[in-house]
Amino acid sequence: MQTQNDLDDLYNLLLCAFPQGIPEIDYRPMLAILHAFMPVELIADLLAPLTGLTYEAVYEDAARFAYGEFPAYEEIEEVLQRLDSCGYDDWFKRQAGQV
Repeated sequence: MQTQNDLDDLYNLLLCAFPQGIPEIDYRPMLAILHAFMPVELIADLLAPLTGLTYEAVYEDAARFAYGEFPAYEEIEEVLQRLDSCGYDDWFKRQAGQV
């Protein structure tokens, strides 16, 4: 379970990887990445300010994500590379208790 500090760290990490906000092309891959370990409420909290979408719109997208078309592996990898350049891998390992 993520603490508020963990979520703040993740938000700052997302801001580092996407300083101009998350573009539409990276939105679905980002949903795929976060959906694997985070409830839809937290996804909406994190992504709404970075996408320009409302909390409700992101919440609905995240809630329906499991039933939609999954992004291509390459699209997810591209987003993960951006995230990793800002420390995502280390953050994720801390969440998994591997650090």
